Amino acid sequence: MKHIKALFHIHSTYSYDGEWSLEKLKNSAIKHGYNALFICEHNRNFSDKKFKSLIKECDNLSDDKVLLIPGIEYEDADNIIHICTFGLKNLISEYSSINDLLQKVVKENGIAVYAHPEGKHSYKKIDKNVFSLLNGIEVWNRKEDGIKPSKIAWSLYKKHKVTPFVSLDFHRKAQLFPLSILFRNISLDKEEILESIRNGKLVSTAFGIPISFFYNPIIYLCMVSVDYTRKGLLSIIRKIKR
Repeated sequence: MKHIKALFHIHSTYSYDGEWSLEKLKNSAIKHGYNALFICEHNRNFSDKKFKSLIKECDNLSDDKVLLIPGIEYEDADNIIHICTFGLKNLISEYSSINDLLQKVVKENGIAVYAHPEGKHSYKKIDKNVFSLLNGIEVWNRKEDGIKPSKIAWSLYKKHKVTPFVSLDFHRKAQLFPLSILFRNISLDKEEILESIRNGKLVSTAFGIPISFFYNPIIYLCMVSVDYTRKGLLSIIRKIKR
């Protein structure tokens, strides 16, 4: 039994826009002291055969140092609402709505986490009745929210009482950031970790600190300022490179 430090919502080259292989992701996890990776590939252009291959490769790469947990990120018909899923044995190839998708995930005893609510303002479109079918919500998504957490996602977590997650939504090196999920007193075992998620037994952290700290009004304002400055500098650098 030990503490497991995990990275959530990681895309590999199995996704059409991922840049790192599963093996490279594993090696990076070892280098930076992480024990588990929640691999989450886009369902677009994915097949059940490819999903089985993902599961097999994750199993083969997993060892007593790092566990790779395979999953799929599903999208609605308009590519606005996204759901990260884990613990499924087969690809869900057909679903009429996000509600229908979640019903199928629940039936298979899978895990479902609402991804980046602020992305494309998906929180305005999602059916509020689906929150009872969710295991969690991303309150800080590095790719979509930047280097500050989402206030809107935090309010949704508070309102609907779903477990708050932090995620990288990793596609490339620039999205590396110290957002991790801590599982305390647990074995490095996929089923045990998934069961901990079902029971809400996890702590989402940034820089090793529980994320509630970053919603302190003063701390949050500082992070917004830093993120605004960061984006401004990146814009200037891009213009210089052209």
